Amino acid sequence: MICNYVKTNDYRDSVFLMGLGRRLGQVPGLERVAVLMATPMNLSLLDDMGVLGPAGKAAGPNDLIIAMSVTDEETGKKVKARLDALLNEKKPQQKGSGACRDIASALRQLPGADLVVISLPGEFAVVEAEKALNAGLNVFMFSDNVAIEDERKLKQMARDKNLLMMGPGCGLSFLNGNAIGLCSKVRRGPIGLAAASGSGLQETMVLIDRFGSGVSQAIGVGGRDLGDEIGGITMLQAIDILEADADTKVIVVISKPPGKNTERKIMDRLRTCSKPVMVNFINGDKEAIVQAGAVATETFAETALAAISRLALPVATKTVDITAVELSAIAAREVGRYAPEQRYLRGIYCGGTLAEEAMLIMRRSIGEIYANAPLSPDMLLANPQISREHCVIDIGAEEFTRGKPHAAIDPSPRLDRFRTEAADPAVALILMDFLLGYGCNPDPAGMMAETIAEAIATAERAGRHLSVVASICGSELDPQGFSAQKAKLSAAGVMVMPSNSAAARLAAAIIAMKNGVAGGRK
Repeated sequence: MICNYVKTNDYRDSVFLMGLGRRLGQVPGLERVAVLMATPMNLSLLDDMGVLGPAGKAAGPNDLIIAMSVTDEETGKKVKARLDALLNEKKPQQKGSGACRDIASALRQLPGADLVVISLPGEFAVVEAEKALNAGLNVFMFSDNVAIEDERKLKQMARDKNLLMMGPGCGLSFLNGNAIGLCSKVRRGPIGLAAASGSGLQETMVLIDRFGSGVSQAIGVGGRDLGDEIGGITMLQAIDILEADADTKVIVVISKPPGKNTERKIMDRLRTCSKPVMVNFINGDKEAIVQAGAVATETFAETALAAISRLALPVATKTVDITAVELSAIAAREVGRYAPEQRYLRGIYCGGTLAEEAMLIMRRSIGEIYANAPLSPDMLLANPQISREHCVIDIGAEEFTRGKPHAAIDPSPRLDRFRTEAADPAVALILMDFLLGYGCNPDPAGMMAETIAEAIATAERAGRHLSVVASICGSELDPQGFSAQKAKLSAAGVMVMPSNSAAARLAAAIIAMKNGVAGGRK
């Protein structure tokens, strides 16, 4: 049955609500649940999920709605009681950390603040961003669903006021040693980054940390900033800031390929930059980067290494990659244990940019890969819930997160997908990423380890072998701890690689050896 409960005029931001669904916990009889503000778009999402009832349909955009599918009314009441307890939970407050109704009152509590984090529905986020900029505050906007015209206006306004407009759709930044958004904590150091903001930025940051250096600043600009509609406004500002920053010795720029006009602007700016620049335009034009006097890189590990090498800092090579000899030995060991019908690879990723990097690497060895966000349009899955042949799923994509927390916060959707893929007798290998950091699940490896170990054991009993390869996008300074997470995965039988690119290379080598291919599917 469908149960809807509405709390009128009870606004909660999207970051809070993403974590709330996970904290409701596993209640017997609870089939599906979503906790959202009752905006028209969210009501449409709940309707698509099949959990919108009459009470929810009558809710307004300032109302909080909990919509669920339960086996009986008593279960619905239990979930509502749990929700009420979480909403009324009191936390000890430090000076400057009390709840405020608006930006003006927040500034009275913390008059020295220079940054505001905005996580609101798009139509409200724009209004609050304007207020923040007029108050002299830099803006980090986690919100998306902002009209492109409004984004351009906000970024132009910020630039004119010598402020930063990070976002919309800005997942993370690392500013003056502070992890903002879904970001890892890393050591401070001489490398500054400017990026569209996502798992690619985080992977590069944590690898710089793991390879022995540190990050001065990491400025997320938002996924649309380098499109020609915006023109790289915040990216160009970020490059200026990093060039002027005395603590930054090397600059790293990361993005998907920019629009043509924006690319020319960025390249013109890099030609005049007084500091060395490493550029990773994922699957983009390397020649233009080189002509601009920058270093072009392909993988995030290569980007991190290039930045450190430019500083002439020592790097322990064995900790950053897997050698060709090791790769071949592991591949031979795994292939020798497969049943004849096992031939396919399945990737289940939380980080969309990491999924793209993995596919770019693996395509060279095993051929085209089906996906819900494919490299080639003709490899788009007809149904993202059903894999076929070699396949990589971005489980954090909108079709999997509508009305639900992101899989980096609540791994339940990935657990379900893993069980499905592991039970397929044609699947030989499953490739995964694990995202750490503030705002992410407190123990992502622990949440998956038992399921992984059970799947490997089940395959063995059925006369098959299941390989699981993973990388961890996180640092020792994260609340979850890189080494602790790695130990849990290794104990479950997972082959944990030092980077996403190394994991992709190993996965591709195993599948290519199994199928006897060189550059394509056999």
